[in-house]
Amino acid sequence: MTHGLERRLKHELSSYCLLDSRFYENLERYQPSETLYRDIVMDILPEGWEIRSERLWHVCLPPHFSSPEQGFKIHLSAITATAKTVLQRAIPPLRDAGVAFKFVVDRAMLDHFNSKHSPRGSSGKFITVYPRSQEECAVLLGQLHAATKDLKGPHILSDRPFQGSRVVYYRYGGFTPRYQMTSYGERVPVVIGPGGRCNSRYAGPGISVA
Repeated sequence: MTHGLERRLKHELSSYCLLDSRFYENLERYQPSETLYRDIVMDILPEGWEIRSERLWHVCLPPHFSSPEQGFKIHLSAITATAKTVLQRAIPPLRDAGVAFKFVVDRAMLDHFNSKHSPRGSSGKFITVYPRSQEECAVLLGQLHAATKDLKGPHILSDRPFQGSRVVYYRYGGFTPRYQMTSYGERVPVVIGPGGRCNSRYAGPGISVA
């Protein structure tokens, strides 16, 4: 049986070698090599939106933002060849809905997420959207699919594709960090199920239905 430390090493060790070939460096110290994606988004969003950097993502928050702790989230898949187009088509409906979202900081990090050295659970995830309700999620899924139906991206193994889309995916999960410690010393993300019980929703390869 593979213990928690061994699993973390297997999934994360290559990431610590990305910034420096001689010394281990946490990816939280990564500095974007360009502002291309951020510039595209800033040109589309109106005044009053907040754009802030969090680790490997740019997070976009509408005015007077509030969000549930968990719910259905939407992922949009892209590679560097399609990322600009995905942003240009996806941001307008997100702007009009006033919904929070985040996107990968630059092309180098998107390439890393999609590479064989990155954990499979992160592959393809270029934009993450945080709808405030199931009804809003359903509307956004339809709009985003209509805007990107001629595009293709990597398959997101942890999510379900929307109506056969190769770009738009969705799953249920936490919006704010909530973790539970396993017997192997791993912190795994959880959501609160019926009766207040914590259920593990690890975003690895494969869809969880438990």
